[in-house]
Amino acid sequence: MPTDPFLPEGRQFPRARSPDAGGNDRNDRKRRRKVLSCYDCRRRKLQCDRALPACGRCTKTGQAANCLYLEDASDAPIREPDLQHTSTAGSGRHPALHGHLIRPIGVTAPTGDLLSRLEFQDGRIKQLEAALAAAGQSVKLSRLPPTPEPMHGGVGTAPVLDRETTLLRGKSFKTQFHGDTHPGALIARIPELHGFTREIFKSFPALSRIKEDMQSLEKRSQHAGAKHEAVSDNDLRSLLPSKADADHLIQIYLDNYECLYHIVHLPSFWTEYETIWTDLIAASAHFVALILVMMAAAQCLTSRQPWLYTANSSTARERAVAFVHAVENWLLVQSQKHVGAIDFQIRVLLLLAKQVTARKFKRAWTESGSVLRFCMSAGLHRTPDLIRKPTSLVDKELRKRVWAAVTELELQAAFDRGMI
Repeated sequence: MPTDPFLPEGRQFPRARSPDAGGNDRNDRKRRRKVLSCYDCRRRKLQCDRALPACGRCTKTGQAANCLYLEDASDAPIREPDLQHTSTAGSGRHPALHGHLIRPIGVTAPTGDLLSRLEFQDGRIKQLEAALAAAGQSVKLSRLPPTPEPMHGGVGTAPVLDRETTLLRGKSFKTQFHGDTHPGALIARIPELHGFTREIFKSFPALSRIKEDMQSLEKRSQHAGAKHEAVSDNDLRSLLPSKADADHLIQIYLDNYECLYHIVHLPSFWTEYETIWTDLIAASAHFVALILVMMAAAQCLTSRQPWLYTANSSTARERAVAFVHAVENWLLVQSQKHVGAIDFQIRVLLLLAKQVTARKFKRAWTESGSVLRFCMSAGLHRTPDLIRKPTSLVDKELRKRVWAAVTELELQAAFDRGMI
């Protein structure tokens, strides 16, 4: 650069400025370095290892869900979602879902004040919701089973999906429920499968004979080698006390437990209760078992004197334990396929009687879970309106009450066990 002879030695002419330098302030702004750290590490001025999906520092502090990599663009506008581009971009996959799983996020986020960042996040949420809605419309719904006609016969009955009614088969308490992963649920997904299997059985009659032989063989070997003492129906009837004692214990049960677990239909109960004393031999074994567990639950609440003990247990408790033991062994040989409302009532009251008599109380949680699953296998955890076959209103209401009682007993046992 030339020097001026009139200036001191070593001084040069001042550098000329461009004519438009003073009019453009952006050229004078210092170029900022690209932001690579996450937002929290940058805000705290800490070193960031830039790991994905969350950096190591945020992971150690338990803030992995809040670890974000934001570009430094405080003046970046918030773009509205482009639904047309979102629905057409990408072949064979949903770009909105794919882009949501990638860190750092593609849209620039402001790092200025808190208000601007909140506005950006609100716009980003709206964009993702719109993209998900557009992506969901492209899913074909033809794979789902058709919706059947609405059920008639009740006021305010909502339409029932064919998928639900297929999984919940039967009527009243004789129902079975299977989940979506059960092999039998394929019938709901493949309507042609039922017709195909029916044609196969017609074409090959030997398959029907093989099926019958297998069922008869299963019945013969069902109770072979059982270690439990077999309790017959007559054994249960022999345990019944006199009518006066039975009336006293049943009344104690109704006064103390019926207000808590209202699972017995009292009008029909009293009708059958009065008939068994006229002909005890012809009495139903299931109803006798129900009476025994009700008396077992009320036996320890009696206040008759004198108190007699066998070892460290009272005679009243030993009598209740005998009722519980007999009904429990009797249930082991009963069919779990042909069941009614009384089968569920017996199992629920058996749980209650075991808790009152403190019989095997360490197994209360596991046994209540077994009864809970027994009810779920019959679909008691689903609304009774899903049953397509004719079912009385009494049975529908009893299904709800039995399920409520089972869940309460299971929850109570879980608290006692410390499993909550």
